Amino acid sequence: MDRLIYTALSGASQTLYEQQISANNLANVNTNGFRADMAMATNDKVKGGGFDTRYMAQEGASGVNDSTGVAEKTERPLDVAIQGAGYIAVQDKNGNEVYTRNGNIQQDDQGQLTIDGNLVLGDNGPIILPPNAIASFWQRRHAVGDAR
Repeated sequence: MDRLIYTALSGASQTLYEQQISANNLANVNTNGFRADMAMATNDKVKGGGFDTRYMAQEGASGVNDSTGVAEKTERPLDVAIQGAGYIAVQDKNGNEVYTRNGNIQQDDQGQLTIDGNLVLGDNGPIILPPNAIASFWQRRHAVGDAR
């Protein structure tokens, strides 16, 4: 019995997987720090008698696009943009250390720096600044810049 249907299904399955990757990339294109997923398909020759012309689609190497996106100037003193390789360590709601490239940093009422509600981590744990430290720095920076 001819099993050509399995060859066709392997191609359809790979196409569906690549469509899922593309849909995710499109849905997140405006997300701060987003890295697009990449997928690649390869083919594998079917072995055995009578199958010399048949190839099955296989998932090839996949990864993440590490190219830096466009940085937008925000005039917010805590916003940062990471150039090149690198991530910001944050502590998620479960206490786990996770990494992000989202540079939209906020300061909560206790002076803790956060990204999307997750604590920004330094070498010795969460980063905590005096409540008015950023505003004071920002005002001095503009005062010096205006005097020139």
